[in-house]
Amino acid sequence: MDQGRAPQEKLLQGLQKVTQAGMDGSRQAQSTLAFFYWQGSIGLPRDQTLAIQWWERAAAQGDDMAHFNLGMAKLHGQGIPMNKFEAGKSFRAAAELGNFQAMTTLATMLHKGDGIPQDSTLAAEWMIKAATAQGDDLTDILQKLETGTLSPEQRVQLSEKIQELQEKQAEQRDGTLVPKQTSKPIDDWDDERGQV
Repeated sequence: MDQGRAPQEKLLQGLQKVTQAGMDGSRQAQSTLAFFYWQGSIGLPRDQTLAIQWWERAAAQGDDMAHFNLGMAKLHGQGIPMNKFEAGKSFRAAAELGNFQAMTTLATMLHKGDGIPQDSTLAAEWMIKAATAQGDDLTDILQKLETGTLSPEQRVQLSEKIQELQEKQAEQRDGTLVPKQTSKPIDDWDDERGQV
């Protein structure tokens, strides 16, 4: 057998196995395939529409990064029509599954009213969850948020914290969408206020 063909054949066999696993319902395989198509890697063509379809399958099974990646695609209109409200829903689903990047993105959207209803209180709640997930101690802000006694200065500090966490997020990611496996599906994402 030709030595140059052996790696290609193994790659093709591996891709066939991942594709079959994705078709059989493996959300990890679905997210992996989405990533491969999004990037156009391992010999697959770059096909954002197909990537979106695979992420939708993985998201339906509770994959937080699939929800996040769908949100990013909807937010920027990549591979799917731009729809910031729907992006907010995807970020909310990912955030509820514990995705830090989705928490900060959702908080920023809520804070600015960017495509979703502006809600500073809910933005602060998500930013606190994100900060807590990163190990920051925001006990004082949380207490004042609960009692509704945040001063204008503290609101500025919270806004600065949002920006700081966004910068951390940008440092941790170079804009590349990366698949990740989690559990727990999301059925409903509206909070008790009926907003994002």
